Amino acid sequence: MRKHSPGPAAAASAALLAQATALPILEHPNLIHLPKRRISKVLASIICLLAMGTTSLDRVIEITGAGREVDFQKFKETLFARVSNVNVVSGLILATTAAFLSTNPPTEILDWNREVPYDLLLAAFCIAFLGAGSGIFLLFALSDVQSVAFRNLMHKPWRFWCALYLIGSPSLYVGTSGAVAITGLGWAAWEGTSWVAKAGVAATLGLTAFTMGTFFFVVS
Repeated sequence: MRKHSPGPAAAASAALLAQATALPILEHPNLIHLPKRRISKVLASIICLLAMGTTSLDRVIEITGAGREVDFQKFKETLFARVSNVNVVSGLILATTAAFLSTNPPTEILDWNREVPYDLLLAAFCIAFLGAGSGIFLLFALSDVQSVAFRNLMHKPWRFWCALYLIGSPSLYVGTSGAVAITGLGWAAWEGTSWVAKAGVAATLGLTAFTMGTFFFVVS
C-alpha cells in the first residue's frame, strides 16, 4: 500500500505545534508573568519572595506543576514553618509595644510618651496585630490546598497576585511593624537626654535602612 506524505498544511501545523511546545512555560500567553515596568516588577518580585521564597515565577510554576505533589507538600511544610515563626515574632512585637504603650518611661533616656513616638508604637502594635491575624488565617486557609488551585489561578492574573499577597502578608506586616517600632523608639531616644542612646538608635536605624536598601537592590 502506498503511503501518503503529509500535505503543506499538515506540515505547517506540525511545525507550529513543535514551536509552541518548545517555548518556555512563561511565554505562553495564558500563564502568569512578571510585569514589564520596573517598579511593578520590583513589587511583584517582593511579593513572590515573601510568599514563595523566590523572586522567579519559574520556580513557582515548577513547584505547582502537574505531577509535583511531593514538592508542593514540601513547600507547604516550609511555608507553615515560616508562618509559625512569623507569628511568634508578631506576638513578641505585640507584647513589647503593648508594654511601652501602657507604661510611663522610668527614666528620661527614652521618652516614648511624646506624640510622635507614641503614635509610631501604636501603629506598630496595630500592624503586628494584622500580621498575627493574617498568619493564623493563612495556616487555616492553606491546610488542605492543592497545587491544582495555584495552577488554576495562573490563568487569572489578578487572583494569582492577590493570592500571593495574602500568602506573603504575614511577613510583610510583621517586617513593617518591626521597622515602625524601631523608628518610634529612635524618635523616643531623640526626645530623651542620653546621647549614648541617641547614637545607638541612630546606628540601628542606619543598619535597618542599609539592609532594606540592599534588599530592594537585590530584588530589582
